[in-house]
Amino acid sequence: MTGSLAEAIAAHWAPRADLARIRKDLERRGVFPPTTPEDLAAHDQLHAGGLPATRQFAEWVGVGDGTRVLDLGAGLGGAARLLAREHGARIRAVDLAAALVESGAQLTEWMGLEARVMHRVGDLDAVGVGERFDLIWLQHVDMHVPDKAALYAGCAKRLADAGRVVWHDWLAGPGGALHW
Repeated sequence: MTGSLAEAIAAHWAPRADLARIRKDLERRGVFPPTTPEDLAAHDQLHAGGLPATRQFAEWVGVGDGTRVLDLGAGLGGAARLLAREHGARIRAVDLAAALVESGAQLTEWMGLEARVMHRVGDLDAVGVGERFDLIWLQHVDMHVPDKAALYAGCAKRLADAGRVVWHDWLAGPGGALHW
């Protein structure tokens, strides 16, 4: 991804990384430290359908215990924590915005999931080509990537045998009926 586009995306989402605001909200609601995805959903499920959509997506794609997942565009890591907590997956959560990655790592620590979820700043290039994943999770990421063919080719290089790339996104093709 080009530097200026990556910077614009990171700048757009960085304000959501305000840990003091998040903690104040959690304390106000009496859920600090957070223990469930519901506790953090208002802050870390920033996509169409929110937490119910993430749960449904996880069920559809069959995330299981020990599944090695690469969550690209992970943001604060809401999906990553849900997959770790509710499905026993091991997650590498990658995002362009350093502020989101740093705050996401703290949220993960607050939930006691740091052994299952690792946060990292970057894009697909930040993940070693030699690393292999059972599942590459893209939730509202594709729409930000101009060269989708390069994205999918890069993902394919990082899949384990029988691994899958799955996405939940808004995409439009050359025409025809919309598929929901």
